[in-house]
This record gives sequence, structure tokens and C-alpha cells, in this order.
Amino acid sequence: MKKVIIKAIVLAVSFILIWIALAQLDWVKLFRIEELSNKSEEKIGDIFHNYIIQSESVARDQEITTPVKNLVKDICTANGIKAEEIRVYILKDKQVNAFAMPGKQLVIYSGLIDESSNQYELAGVIAHELAHIKLGHVKKKLIKEVGLSTLLSVSGGVTGAELAKEMMKLLSSTAYDRKLEEEADSRAVSFLINTGVNPAYLADFLERLSKKESPGQKYLSWISDHPDTKERIDYIRRTISNRYTKNKILINSNGWKTLKKKIQELNN
Repeated sequence: MKKVIIKAIVLAVSFILIWIALAQLDWVKLFRIEELSNKSEEKIGDIFHNYIIQSESVARDQEITTPVKNLVKDICTANGIKAEEIRVYILKDKQVNAFAMPGKQLVIYSGLIDESSNQYELAGVIAHELAHIKLGHVKKKLIKEVGLSTLLSVSGGVTGAELAKEMMKLLSSTAYDRKLEEEADSRAVSFLINTGVNPAYLADFLERLSKKESPGQKYLSWISDHPDTKERIDYIRRTISNRYTKNKILINSNGWKTLKKKIQELNN
């Protein structure tokens, strides 16, 4: 009996020592998981790009695309993000929505621009989505929702338009978990302050949409997909209470008026 107990103890100690030893290994470096994941994300990003160009109604009017892309560029430049690596698509869709995609891509629905009262509310939403891109949240979300094996098969060429459509629907209609949303809010606040925009506009936008939201309202996707809205609003306002920022003009008044007019025409 005593021998059995001693063997059990030895096995337990051995297991613990092996577990500790394995925990010290850098598995990411050893198996180049991060490198593979980045390459996969780029490949998946190209698949999304092709799907959008071929299947979605992409705005091409320069009076729409130029001011929005310049706004994205201003936020990127102020925060050490390579603007030329961010691909921006403005889609004709009345949903109030924007979302990040693999391969450093940003989708903005025309409904979001239409709903934005001013350029700074639009900048707030864009900063939040850029934060998801910068923090690598898109990859984490896809792995969680779709599974690593599926993503690897997609990156290896096993894909189709229908799968791309479903994955895009997932990215645009399901929320990040609370921790990732808090991280994105925090980084977005910093992005906006660095750009010269008061983050209070993001809180104002969230608050206004939350008041509009109702069970029958199907167009407020961006607010619906982000849980704990009141907590997020309070967090943003607490964070900036002593860091007021005077707003920098990102889109001049004529450019903003023209953009809004063109977006309304596009949505009709």
C-alpha cells in the first residue's frame, strides 16, 4: 500500500514538474503560430476584399470617399498607424454600423455617416474600430467565433463567396466580449485626444443611439452589438473629465455638408 502511495506521489510531482517546464516554453515562437496567424489574417483579408468589391454596393463618389478616408488618415497619422495599410470601404447600407475586418480593413455603412450629427461623432466610431484593428481584436474574435481550423482552411484557399458572406455577417453583427470592448474604448479615447478631438462626442453618440434603440429598431446595429452601453458612456466621460480637447477641424464645413448631402442621396 505504501509503495502505491509513493508511486502516486512521484507521478503527481513528475506531472507538476513537466507542466511547469512546458509552461516556460514560448510555444508561439516555437511553432511560429503568430506568424502563421498573421499570414492567415492577410489571406482572409484579401478574400473579404474580393467579396466586398464583387458583391457589395461600394460608394465610389469622391465627395464621399475622400473626406472619410482623410478623416481616417488624420486619426492614423496622429497615433502612429500606417494609414496606407488601412483599407476603407463605405457601403450603401442604412444600418448605423461600422466594423473592422481582417487584413486591417474598415467597413463604414452609409447609415452611420447619415446618423452622425457632426464629424467628431463619426471620428469617435472610426477611432473605436481602428482600436480593434490596432489591438488585434479582429483575429481574436474570428478564432473565438469561427474556430482556428476553419480560419486555417479559409487561408489555405478552401473558401467561397457564401462563406465570406457569412463571416462578414458575423463580424458586423456580433459583439466583442466586454474586456475587448473596454480595451477598444480606452484606446479610442487616446486616439481621439492625440488627434485633437474631444472623446465626449463618442459618448454623446452612444447615448443618443441608446435612447433611440427599441425592439423594433433594426438599423442601430453598432449600438445593439455593443453591450453595457451606459457603462461605456460613463467610462468615456470619466476618462476625459480632466482632459478636455479642443476640436481640430478634420473635415471643413463645406466638405461635411456635401458629404451628408451625398450620403442622403445614396441612401434614397
